[in-house]
Amino acid sequence: MKLISRFLKSNSFFNISNEHVSMFTIEDGETIEKGDFVVVDTKTLHARKPLAKSGYFAVGVAKKILDLANGKQAVICVDGCHMIYDPDKVVQESDINNTCYFATPKSITLNSVNTTKAGTIAAIEVSDDPIDIADGTDRMVWIRNDIMKESDLEW
Repeated sequence: MKLISRFLKSNSFFNISNEHVSMFTIEDGETIEKGDFVVVDTKTLHARKPLAKSGYFAVGVAKKILDLANGKQAVICVDGCHMIYDPDKVVQESDINNTCYFATPKSITLNSVNTTKAGTIAAIEVSDDPIDIADGTDRMVWIRNDIMKESDLEW
């Protein structure tokens, strides 16, 4: 703890991965769990799981859920690089550095019509494990999102 304290006092502490932490109130009726991708309504700034609908902004992945005094909940999110499945195998190597969009809360598409931007494709991983192939989780895409970049949100 003393080492971290010294780093902070000397302004030597920095975030190598350039992740940003954010917190939003969860939309009424929505259930978000740790590890879920999170988007916020660009008008109300309420958080929810992604859906194939426009009007939302991706803020990262849920790291902690907080119970608020008024009976509502808030979610603490971290942006950066996160893994998501590509069960339909729509993403190819040539798509790296291109934008992708949410098809479901746990999968992406390259279709930008009436969808929410998930981020930029950073890498593709393919598993040769027969169990992964059988259940459709053999293709994973690393996406990068940045809450501070290209934001439609008014801070």
